[in-house]
Amino acid sequence: MYYMNRIERFQVDKLKKIQTYSQTGRLLDIGCGVGHFIRTALSQGYAAEGIEFSEVAAAVGREQWDLQIVSGDFLSSQFVPESFDIITLWQVLEHLRQPREVLLKIHSLLKPGGLLVIAVPNFAGIQAKIFRDRWYHLDVPRHLFHYSPESLVKILDSCNFHVDKIDHHSPEHNYAGILGSLMRLSPPGESFIHKLIRKTLATFFARMLATLETSIGMGGTFTVFAR
Repeated sequence: MYYMNRIERFQVDKLKKIQTYSQTGRLLDIGCGVGHFIRTALSQGYAAEGIEFSEVAAAVGREQWDLQIVSGDFLSSQFVPESFDIITLWQVLEHLRQPREVLLKIHSLLKPGGLLVIAVPNFAGIQAKIFRDRWYHLDVPRHLFHYSPESLVKILDSCNFHVDKIDHHSPEHNYAGILGSLMRLSPPGESFIHKLIRKTLATFFARMLATLETSIGMGGTFTVFAR
């Protein structure tokens, strides 16, 4: 229950940012996993659905919560052009082999003035500079590309998107990136001493540094809002 409550709080935080742009509309979450964000969006009145590469994860969302999730490759999907008001990618773009092609397809699926939201690790952030090849969000080889705010803005501009805002606040990922760079997160057979340090000193330091990096616009992750 504690784990699910934490996940729910993170989804609410993300949705509040979207609500400053749009209080309703048809929303597509790309790389939605089992659909935690979709559930939250539905509860707040959005017509939310998702696409997920893993059929196993998609099936959990469909069977457990009756969510509208299709499985498969986004570039091969058959969504109707100009049919979505909002499209989101939460920590997904860095996993994709053809990011520009994905962004161009997203552009075709959004209605005029539609909102695109992308959250990714920040390759120009303090975490990346300090921890370098030990940076938790580097996550090679699962992460195929890394972005700075500047590079992602350039790519979006080349795909005819206009960036409205870049947000460095992420209670879900920023402090976890620091903590995971310092020590393993909940490893199998974790010793009492390791757990004690992780839960106390390391967590305190990670949260303090995350607050600092966010305040100066160099967060471990960042979210782009574009139209």
